[in-house]
Amino acid sequence: MTSPRVVVAAGIAVVLDVLMVGFVAATGSAILVVLAQLVLVLLAAVIAVGIRYRVLGARHRAAALATAAARERARIAEEMHDALGHQLAVVALRASALEVVADAETSDAAALVRVEAANAVERLHDVLDVLHGDDATPSERLDRAVGSMRRAGMDLDARIVVAVDRLDPGVAAVVAAVCVETLTNAARHASGTPVQLDVRVGAWSGTEVVVTNPRTPATQGARGSGLMTLRRRVESLGGVFDVDTGDDFIVRATLPREPSGPSQARPTRPGTRLIREVLAGGSGAAIAIAAFYAVAAHGAVLDPATFGALRVGEPIRSVATGLPADEARTRLLATAPHPGDWRCAQYTDGNVPLAMATFEVCTADGRIVRLDDLRAHPWT
Repeated sequence: MTSPRVVVAAGIAVVLDVLMVGFVAATGSAILVVLAQLVLVLLAAVIAVGIRYRVLGARHRAAALATAAARERARIAEEMHDALGHQLAVVALRASALEVVADAETSDAAALVRVEAANAVERLHDVLDVLHGDDATPSERLDRAVGSMRRAGMDLDARIVVAVDRLDPGVAAVVAAVCVETLTNAARHASGTPVQLDVRVGAWSGTEVVVTNPRTPATQGARGSGLMTLRRRVESLGGVFDVDTGDDFIVRATLPREPSGPSQARPTRPGTRLIREVLAGGSGAAIAIAAFYAVAAHGAVLDPATFGALRVGEPIRSVATGLPADEARTRLLATAPHPGDWRCAQYTDGNVPLAMATFEVCTADGRIVRLDDLRAHPWT
């Protein structure tokens, strides 16, 4: 909807414009109308800029709130999946180990526990309760995940040759999340098989995380919400996420040294955006003024020295080659009346931006009869 203030401002501008039209009709003073129109344009521009700033400010605040809310929702979902999913995977892994060493009845119960734990992990993303993360560093979360998996019985070969906590904080958090989630997947879908974790320097001095485990029937469908979330997080930092289901099930994430993805963008501040718009509008106005000047001055510029050399009474033919081919198109300065048989031409000295007429050369019977420097005249 249109703001009432905009409607009122537009109404006032229309009334003033009508009053000016009436004024010029009554007085014939065109220059006052031009000046008044310029004032109106400037006033309208100031009002438009003010309204635009308020609109952009409101949008910026709304975008900032929406971005903060989205990030908080994503953080909650990711930390729920990382924390609870990891713990449930450990439960499933322990139940899997119990299946092997226990008697038939206990083995069946352990199998049921393992299946239920796996199902609980799949339903984690539907939980809506707020979960606050701990204060552990990414390196501590990674070491804790490796240790808990080994204590639960996973045959895990972890080769971590990168100081995770020295990475960019955003990259370090994603590296830890990739390790925790992929180890959780391996425990859930490939329990009892050897798992290899590599965290190393990747291409272009970035960081590469590779988790490899033998392919099992359970890994065929291991493309749940956890891996999808990891892909979004990695790609949001400008990284590459890939899942290879060839002879082995391999998850590979390559992250840059510094985040460079679209998620790093912040809502543009209203002042910054307004400055850009004003500069763009100003550039357009400057181009329009330059185009107007080029048209108004084209072929109509008379050098002041040339005008000063002209004399009343000399034949126009003798000086015609030094006069412009066209007359000035912008005429705002008053001129003296002249007889009907005179021919008076007006030229400009090239003044910017209007290129208005400043010199008048009147001829009759082939001779110059009047030379008038209009710069000394009042405006019409």
